[in-house]
Order: sequence, then C-alpha cells, then structure tokens
Amino acid sequence: RWQDELPEVVCHTAYYAMYPAAFALFAARGLALPKTHHGVNVRFSENFRQVQPDGREQLGRLARALDRRLIADYDAVDTLTTDDARHARDDAMSFIAFCERLIDRSS
Repeated sequence: RWQDELPEVVCHTAYYAMYPAAFALFAARGLALPKTHHGVNVRFSENFRQVQPDGREQLGRLARALDRRLIADYDAVDTLTTDDARHARDDAMSFIAFCERLIDRSS
C-alpha cells in the first residue's frame, strides 16, 4: 500500500509517473521534447496551461511534483509528510488522466 511507503519514495515515484505522461503528450502533439526537468514545465506551460477546464491546475500539479521530487531526492533531512505523499499521488493521477485525455483527442 502506498501509505506504507516513505513519503520521499511516493513523491519521487509520483513525479516520475507524470514525467513520461508529459513526454507522451508532447510527442502526440508533435512538440519538441525538452532536455531538462524544468524544460518539461516550461513546454507544458507554453502549450497546455490554457486548455480548459483545468490546464492551469495541471501545470501547478506538475510544478509541485518537481518541487517534491527535488526535496525527496536531494534534501539531507526528510521533510516530506504522508500528506505530501497523498497529495503527490493524487496530483499524479489527475495529471496523467489529463495527458491521456489530450492524447486521445490527438488520435
């Protein structure tokens, strides 16, 4: 069960579930693939933040996921909580569903 994992593991994994979903969306739309993690956020913002009903919300989820992943991977002190892990999981599920909907529209 995800609740039994360390919050850092959940936050890391949630981001790395979202990352390839964003890449799949970029590829489906014929967009150049970014070379950095920050570039993923920028490319998503440039192309999908205005998508209704929740593009801007999904951009926020992606940005939060990267922030959490950086904390999980690089902070010397474990500061993430089980609430952070729960939010990371929920953000990842919503973001991936959003990307899937847009990819389906591209087909």
